[in-house]
Amino acid sequence: MLQGWQFPEKQQPIADRIQFRDIALFHGDLDMEKLNFIERSMIKNVKAPAGDFRDWEIITSWPEGNAAVLLEELPAVEAV
Repeated sequence: MLQGWQFPEKQQPIADRIQFRDIALFHGDLDMEKLNFIERSMIKNVKAPAGDFRDWEIITSWPEGNAAVLLEELPAVEAV
């Protein structure tokens, strides 16, 4: 889904400095009742689907997986 995606040019130096491990894209929740008239009109114009498309299993497993990798890379701490 992110194939070919790039950071905006002005944000690239920040991304380079952070040296992130992974990027994830999670679908969200679009509640038309919470939008104002202009926002609803824009959503209808682009024919975006309304609803809750969040997959909580994927959303929670992504940071848990990253935490596990980071913990594995921690140097062993010797007991004093």
